[in-house]
Amino acid sequence: MPAAPPSDQISKIVDEYRLEYPNSDSAIASLRNILADIKLHERAGPGATSALGLCLLGGPGSGKSTFARWLMRRMAERPGMSPAATIECSAQSLQGSHLGEAQQNVQRVFERARGGWLFIDEFHALHSQGDGRQNLFSVEIAKEVVAQMTNPQNVGTKVLLAGYPAPMSDALAMDPGLTSRFNQKFTLDAPGDEALARTAYMILQRRHGSTGDVGYETLGRMFTDYFSRRREREAYAFAGYRAADELAQSAARNAMLRADGDDRSFKIEIDDILAVLRA
Repeated sequence: MPAAPPSDQISKIVDEYRLEYPNSDSAIASLRNILADIKLHERAGPGATSALGLCLLGGPGSGKSTFARWLMRRMAERPGMSPAATIECSAQSLQGSHLGEAQQNVQRVFERARGGWLFIDEFHALHSQGDGRQNLFSVEIAKEVVAQMTNPQNVGTKVLLAGYPAPMSDALAMDPGLTSRFNQKFTLDAPGDEALARTAYMILQRRHGSTGDVGYETLGRMFTDYFSRRREREAYAFAGYRAADELAQSAARNAMLRADGDDRSFKIEIDDILAVLRA
């Protein structure tokens, strides 16, 4: 096979991710392994017998959805190749109100993603300890996912599931075919307070263009303390990377309100950030 162009090399793609998300060590390690699996699956070509199954695990706010969307977007728009489909849905959106409907829902998303990417988020939610009716529909989804994975028309499709670690194991166990076809599991660790501080600072700089003329040397300590307090207060409900995005978005909202909606006057100042940290 010809050598991969420089833009399609694993190291190049990992460097691109690291540039956008420099504080995601577990995600970067997972990305390297996922890219290798994608290359191996593509190398099999017509010899592949199933769609490629990838399973992302992590707690709330670990960045699973962000990681999956970045991966799909980057791999669906590779230089020199036709754009591939990228379809995202939640597992619960596949549920039906009567038998047969869930099966049809799964068939439709696989058809739309054919040859490209299908991301099913919150797959762990399919397994319910107390709702027998929901579990009946969930088993229907599980069986149809397996059937579609082995459909010869779908062997070029990459299917990415994401969910919480413990309930995901129960969800995959609903059908033996799921366990074997999603045996490659990649865990994204919950970010620490310093990683969140750096992420919030990066979002403010790149997305909103300013941190009020104050550098990370000062803001980093303040952000780290802020996330530490939130983590202690919110416990398991702490939103992880979403908390970093919320901080940046709230500071930007304060700046836009101060500018009275005038984009020409919009600039985040330190007071806009401090108002969030003190809330």
